[in-house]
Amino acid sequence: VIWDYTFYWSLLAPLYFAGHQASLPVLGALRPQFTQASALNVAMQALLRDWGDRNAARGVDLQPPDGRGLDQYRIDWFRELNRQLRDPLDEPAFVARTQGDVERMHTLALELWRHARQEHPAIDDHGLVALLGDRLQSAATPLLDASWYVALATAQTAAHSA
Repeated sequence: VIWDYTFYWSLLAPLYFAGHQASLPVLGALRPQFTQASALNVAMQALLRDWGDRNAARGVDLQPPDGRGLDQYRIDWFRELNRQLRDPLDEPAFVARTQGDVERMHTLALELWRHARQEHPAIDDHGLVALLGDRLQSAATPLLDASWYVALATAQTAAHSA
């Protein structure tokens, strides 16, 4: 869900809310970001599907034991993506912010891929390595705190013990 919302709130929703969905200058300026984000999304969807299949094959149930989900509102940058949809920006500021939001998508993709590889070292990168390029060497501050991964680690430990 975090990945899908990040994709939507970084690119598609801002265009609509800002009224730029038919603005050729804005769309032209953002063409590289749309190309990058589209390729990232295809690779991430494949990675997430593969990760889920591998977890299921190990008997991992990712539902929290108390039946609650994680509160997305607690993620500052994620909440800001949604809030900023209402900001009135001129075209250059809109383009600059969207470029930054797409860069955050790369950071999130790298973080999720690294976690998938921790759990499943042989998982295919689905093209992410090529898309992330030099970012693979970065040690960026995590976008998601440990609580987002605790449920995964707990479920996998339980599955291994069973």
